[in-house]
Amino acid sequence: MRRSLVLLAACASCVATPALADSWRVVGQAGAAPGRMVHLVDTDSIVRQGDAVTFSSMTIWEERAPDSEFDKSITERKGDCVAKSSAIVSMSTYAEGRFLDTEYGTGEVIAHGPNSTARALLDSACGVRGYATEPLPDPEASVRGNFARTR
Repeated sequence: MRRSLVLLAACASCVATPALADSWRVVGQAGAAPGRMVHLVDTDSIVRQGDAVTFSSMTIWEERAPDSEFDKSITERKGDCVAKSSAIVSMSTYAEGRFLDTEYGTGEVIAHGPNSTARALLDSACGVRGYATEPLPDPEASVRGNFARTR
């Protein structure tokens, strides 16, 4: 009986694990060293319902700007794949791997121009545009390692 419970617990944790997984893929990079930033989408977070999409994006800055407290943000967005617009649901900020804060969006829908970062993120989540990488097992370490190698 005890062995059955241990096996059941082990199986339950195996089943639950994939749902918690993140599959962050790079959409693009902007800026020049030392002010570069990389934009990613968590492909596991994408939920499509008709033209509507919800997804999470991450931005990692090479260095914090003088007027900024954070060097990474994770943003949950609701978008419209046809209207090419989205609203921020929430944005969590981090500095040097430490969680700082979560702010919630106002629900304001913003249309994204064809060359904007927000449009690239939305187009990737909508399946209109591809990704620059396969899923990164540790996206922050991968991006920061690339920053260090290409200074």
